[in-house]
Amino acid sequence: MRRAGARILVGFTGTRARDAGVQAVARDLATGRVGGVVLFERNIRSARQLRKLLDGLRAAGGTTPPIIAIDNEGGPTTRTNTARGFKAWLAAQQVVARCDTEACVFDYYQPRAAQLAKAGITLNLAPVTDLNVNPRNPIIGGLGRSFSADPRVVTAAARQFIRAHRAAGLATCLKHFPGHGSTSADSHLGLPDITQSWSEAELDPFAQLVSEGLADSVMMAHLFHASMSDGRFQPTSLSKRAVQMLRRDIGFDGPIITDDLQMGAVRNAYSEAASVREAMVAGNDLLIFGNFTNPEPAIGARINVAVQDALASGVVSSEAMAATDRRIAGLREG
Repeated sequence: MRRAGARILVGFTGTRARDAGVQAVARDLATGRVGGVVLFERNIRSARQLRKLLDGLRAAGGTTPPIIAIDNEGGPTTRTNTARGFKAWLAAQQVVARCDTEACVFDYYQPRAAQLAKAGITLNLAPVTDLNVNPRNPIIGGLGRSFSADPRVVTAAARQFIRAHRAAGLATCLKHFPGHGSTSADSHLGLPDITQSWSEAELDPFAQLVSEGLADSVMMAHLFHASMSDGRFQPTSLSKRAVQMLRRDIGFDGPIITDDLQMGAVRNAYSEAASVREAMVAGNDLLIFGNFTNPEPAIGARINVAVQDALASGVVSSEAMAATDRRIAGLREG
């Protein structure tokens, strides 16, 4: 059960130890049914409250420290805010507009990363390294989540975002591989087809940051590309071809994380168990279930069973299982 649970990150409800959602996820951490959590605004009232909450979850994990993740990119995708006692985070596009040097970008993110670390967070699911290919993209360009359309600008800004987080003791995650910036659709709702809009330049920031040793983890996007997806309209996140591109072509040997497997791009076509199985067959190390819409306290136990079933079926080789164990352990230690 614990080996399966180490591969699972879940969202939960509640802000205090006595809340039902917090009690449920604490039990899952204590028993090893899940390996970590993903925080949303619903979990945060203040910096002091968040630290107390996360201290409790860390204690529940016992000798195996849980991964405590959050999406703090800046702008609309920021789970903390000034009303809850945290610094404001500009959107990525705004940071680049404000800063004309890499040092300025580092200085902007360093105190913000330090606040996250002080609260007890261990992994920020950022920066976005997508290129702003389509400024009207409803989920990337339209929200200012991309630093730029220029891969050199994206790489430079992401480099300092990562260094600022490392200075605070936080791990980061490059996203969304192989590049979500050219889409005209939102993968939260359906599966965007990037076959015609995507270009190889979108790999440049990933490749450069990996080569510099700055990629703590990488998130797979829910996209379709005819040459990267394993089957017709199979998301890249569930496709071995896309994962192997990241491993072999880009040379990344760290933890690969799925985007939320409850997003429409996956949920509309796959059962929960099927999404778990396909994600593992593809080669992902960590599976995210945000548990945001219609949250369920029992989701951790159910996903754990699905992961155990996939492992028991032999679809993942013992060598691949051992490699995932190593990568996850490195992220916990990082």
